[in-house]
Amino acid sequence: MTVNKVELAKKAGIGRRTLYDLIDPKKEFNPELSTISALIQALAA
Repeated sequence: MTVNKVELAKKAGIGRRTLYDLIDPKKEFNPELSTISALIQALAA
């Protein structure tokens, strides 16, 4: 499955930079549970 990151961020209601920080393996990023939940819901929709 291919996901457009900008569209995913919009759908989840999070910032694009937040999404990129989440998927960057070099960054230490500790997102809130609400951020993870929003992403899961956006991916499921």
